[in-house]
Amino acid sequence: MIYRHVQYAANRADLIKHLALLCLEQGSSTLRVWDAFAAMPCYPLHDLDEDRRQLLFSLMGRRGPRSLSSWQRAVAECHDPQGQPAYPGSGWLLSRLPSVEAILLSDQDEACVRALEHWFKSDGHIHVHQMDSFQEDRVWLSFQPQLVLIDPPFLSQEEWSGVQGLLTKIRRNCTKSASILWYPLRNDLTPPRDLSCPGDSSLLVDFEPSRGMNGCVLHFSGLEDSCLDELKSLCDWLSQVDELRIANVQLLEFSHASSV
Repeated sequence: MIYRHVQYAANRADLIKHLALLCLEQGSSTLRVWDAFAAMPCYPLHDLDEDRRQLLFSLMGRRGPRSLSSWQRAVAECHDPQGQPAYPGSGWLLSRLPSVEAILLSDQDEACVRALEHWFKSDGHIHVHQMDSFQEDRVWLSFQPQLVLIDPPFLSQEEWSGVQGLLTKIRRNCTKSASILWYPLRNDLTPPRDLSCPGDSSLLVDFEPSRGMNGCVLHFSGLEDSCLDELKSLCDWLSQVDELRIANVQLLEFSHASSV
């Protein structure tokens, strides 16, 4: 399962990830952001299946927290290079946040990198690099991000070692950085027990029974209190949205190292 490919864009887990990302609008600091697995800048709506299109249209008509309003504006404004309606990727959403002063977008896939370079070629505050974010450090260490978004494809359990190594390097070399780690809840994927540090929090979402993903988790480190307050509002709203078919949603806050 390659999560970042178009067949998974704008599914329930992707929507929740993007809604949570837009909670950063409530922060007071200007940020240098690294999207370590940026994938494509956008996904044409005509490439999405009917279920995902119907979910998007349904959420566009809803009222909810401020992050939902920001998401609705982004979806309404996003179009592919041919001018057709599209669903925005995380890099496109980050480029819309007023608190973001510079963005580093990286991916290992050449097609994704070319699309990102074409999309953002006239935007001087966005830098695009092709690299293996688990292995290559020079570019992001030079960039010195203040926020890192980590959402690799999670093809196998072995990817967790790369995630842990990257988190360790970020905490060691960018001591004041915040991070957001997204991962799916799947039967073949078990997160390590030592992900959390004191002060971390996690948005845990369990889906109603279906094939594929059982849910998803967004794990946050170093976020401002105002952003966490918006996450709490988002958590309350998600529990009321029938179209997302969520069985349980909760925001966990860690006072000591713990498993997610």
